[in-house]
Amino acid sequence: LTNLQYQTGAKSLALAEKSQALTEDLAAGNYETAKLGIKSGAEAYKKALKAKDTAEELFEHQQESAELSIDTAEEAAKASKKTYNNLADSIDELENQYEDFQNLSTTDAKTLSELQKNIEQLESQLVNAKFAKESAENSLAQAELGIDQADENYQSQQDQLDFAIENAYRQYQTAAIQARNINKSNELQELSSSQQILQIKNGQQTAALTL
Repeated sequence: LTNLQYQTGAKSLALAEKSQALTEDLAAGNYETAKLGIKSGAEAYKKALKAKDTAEELFEHQQESAELSIDTAEEAAKASKKTYNNLADSIDELENQYEDFQNLSTTDAKTLSELQKNIEQLESQLVNAKFAKESAENSLAQAELGIDQADENYQSQQDQLDFAIENAYRQYQTAAIQARNINKSNELQELSSSQQILQIKNGQQTAALTL
């Protein structure tokens, strides 16, 4: 019976040592996996920060371009408005002049006809100038609306990027905690396996002495 106990202890010791080796291999694999999770989380966090910086730079360029477009549209609107007002004033002057000449008995029909012709030409130009003025004003309004929309889109994009940064940082923290827990669990399992092997060895030595 004592001999059987000794042989059983030897087999149990061999199984325990093999189990310990397999457990250590598995623990090492789990820890490496956890370290990969930490690396992945750190890279995701860096990419999220870089994406935010890139978005900020792009928005600054867009703002500069939009402001330049607004300045150009404002100048065009002012110029078209000035042209329209000048034509309107010229028409008023010619119409007043036409009325004054019309009231003079010495004015011939040719002069009145030329004045009327000039008035009609300016009126035709005034129609085009009005269209140009309205077009320039619409372009200015669109440019102002575009910069407002770009600002709204940027704010929405910033919220999404901040959320992505926060999630990436949480992923990194979670992976770090998991790695630490896995390492502690591995130490605990190694301690338990060592204690089990020690107990088996003690039982085997006792059986050997008894034998």
